[in-house]
Amino acid sequence: MVIFKETKAYIFSNGILCKTVSVHKFNKETMGLSPKEMEDAIIKNLQEKTGKSINEWLKVLSEENLSNKKEMKLCLKEKHKIGHFQAQTIVKLFLEKS
Repeated sequence: MVIFKETKAYIFSNGILCKTVSVHKFNKETMGLSPKEMEDAIIKNLQEKTGKSINEWLKVLSEENLSNKKEMKLCLKEKHKIGHFQAQTIVKLFLEKS
């Protein structure tokens, strides 16, 4: 979590103040990846982390024949044992292509 006050940005992790930076120096370096960059990284690493590419995961979801987002995420996480953010990204892309 980040709190901006006057010219400072206070960066917290698990409720603990980790870093204070000048708002002028507050940038991608202090915040990490943007949501789009994170999604791209998840997609890029799917094959290595899960053994399947994004297209293979989209086929898996198609074959599961599930009707809603929650069911799709649960199936990927529980049946196929992949992580939450991986499942969320796969479902998002599946729904965008449907």
